[in-house]
Amino acid sequence: MWGISGLTSRTERERLASVENAVTRAAVQAYAIEGRYPPGIGYLQENYGLSVDLDQYIVEYRVFASNIMPSITVLPRDFHSGAFAASDFEVFDGMDPDMSWFNGE
Repeated sequence: MWGISGLTSRTERERLASVENAVTRAAVQAYAIEGRYPPGIGYLQENYGLSVDLDQYIVEYRVFASNIMPSITVLPRDFHSGAFAASDFEVFDGMDPDMSWFNGE
């Protein structure tokens, strides 16, 4: 049984890495075209064709400034280990509300 569990864990890690890479590629593409990193995942979905199943993954996309690469973290919504629950994490899409001054808002 350990072999199957290890395979599942490896597959899950690969899926998470794939989603994180897709978000990163879309953000970098937007930066190359527009000269700034997008404000959030929604912008990437609408303007760059990013497709992420948000029912399956929690995506944290944290923007510090429009010229600095965002911090991108992807977690599964279904934690098999039981150590975490999806409700333990907040979905964050865009700039920290307290940092709105930084974007000229």
